[in-house]
Amino acid sequence: MDVSRPSSLIPSAKLHHLFENFSRGGEFRVNFEDVEVIDEGETFCSDPTPYNGKIREYAAEKDLAVFDLFDLYKRIHQGGYRTDDGVLVDGTPYGNFFSSDGIYPTPLGQAVIANEVIKAINKHYGAKIPLIDIAGFVRATGLDK
Repeated sequence: MDVSRPSSLIPSAKLHHLFENFSRGGEFRVNFEDVEVIDEGETFCSDPTPYNGKIREYAAEKDLAVFDLFDLYKRIHQGGYRTDDGVLVDGTPYGNFFSSDGIYPTPLGQAVIANEVIKAINKHYGAKIPLIDIAGFVRATGLDK
């Protein structure tokens, strides 16, 4: 990894463990696998900010509902995100939103995303699609324990 160039680390369990045990001011060396590091080029390609305005313009022209997944991920990573039925969503490596790879959502995470899409559709078109009962899902699957 070229530390003189911008890069990001993907929040894997390995990375989480490393930083949990890291003391401020300390030094460490580690060999990351390619799947744990996003380099400058990948970061540029993965940032939707330059495209979001164009997407919103196109959606307005075509009268389409828009849902910003990037914004949802940011809110979940900031912590404190709750579903409409009160379930706390945890975006940390051992939380309930992301699978063990730290990238893909769990079934609960997919339900959270689905509800946000449903809300965007309901708001834009005046539809009345019911939201997924996430609290019921959590109870039925034992995720509340």
